[in-house]
Amino acid sequence: MLEHGGMPGPVKSDLLASALSRPQQLYAYDDNADIFTLAAGYLDGICRNHPFADGNKRVAFLCAYTFLQLNGWDFDASEPDVVIMVSMIAAGEAKLAEIVDWLQLNSAPIID
Repeated sequence: MLEHGGMPGPVKSDLLASALSRPQQLYAYDDNADIFTLAAGYLDGICRNHPFADGNKRVAFLCAYTFLQLNGWDFDASEPDVVIMVSMIAAGEAKLAEIVDWLQLNSAPIID
């Protein structure tokens, strides 16, 4: 915030809570939900709910990226590809299945 500016904190904490519970809902109600579906839930939920005053797309991407990392997957897409896809998600131009496919296509298992 100090370096790039912006407004701190969630604007609507209820929208943040809703976005963060999206993967849990997907897991509970979608028998086919895998790691990529759950990561897509974070990405889509935060982008579309827009809970922060600033940085929603960045937070959404970093949340999905971190979730994949914590679950043994390395996500590696070019920065322009990430910007395009995350912008499409925020604009409502990408369906959840497309997000899942994109995450899966650009991920590989982390090998220790």
